[in-house]
Amino acid sequence: MNKFFGENGNDYLSRGLRLANRLYRKEHDRLLYRKAARDYAKKGTTQLIDWDWDAILYNRVALLNTLAARNPNASYLEIGCFR
Repeated sequence: MNKFFGENGNDYLSRGLRLANRLYRKEHDRLLYRKAARDYAKKGTTQLIDWDWDAILYNRVALLNTLAARNPNASYLEIGCFR
């Protein structure tokens, strides 16, 4: 076989197809993430809980369970830690 259509999978055509697949998946994933972020941004809030967790002897897991119990129809909860 020649170098364009080799049997070992390292030919130009195989490499080109793998690269195209990788680029397609990357772009597809990026678009899905943007769509999900846009959909959840409509339902979300920018409310922050700015507490000093070391000073307050309160269990963070219990707080999240309480917040989730107050709204049983919620479909998404984002928990972030920014320092």
